[in-house]
Amino acid sequence: MASFVLVPGAGGMAWYWHRVVPPIHAAGHAAIAVDLPGDDRHAGLAAYAEIVARAIAERRDVVLVAQSLAGFTAPLVCLHAPCGCSCSSMR
Repeated sequence: MASFVLVPGAGGMAWYWHRVVPPIHAAGHAAIAVDLPGDDRHAGLAAYAEIVARAIAERRDVVLVAQSLAGFTAPLVCLHAPCGCSCSSMR
């Protein structure tokens, strides 16, 4: 079973993924939609990456999915998360 960690773009709302989560669950996988502080002008990419890394926690077999602006956050997560994320296409 894979864990799909779903990172939204600008605005940072996990709700963005509300139509994607049910089919992922139906396929037998975990779906973790992450909320980011898009309304906090002082939270930058490093803060976003930390939030995503905490959402990953100790999970293994993680597929990190980044939408739009989250494409800047995902590589930072891949560099620091100990999950073995499927980030090879980003390096």
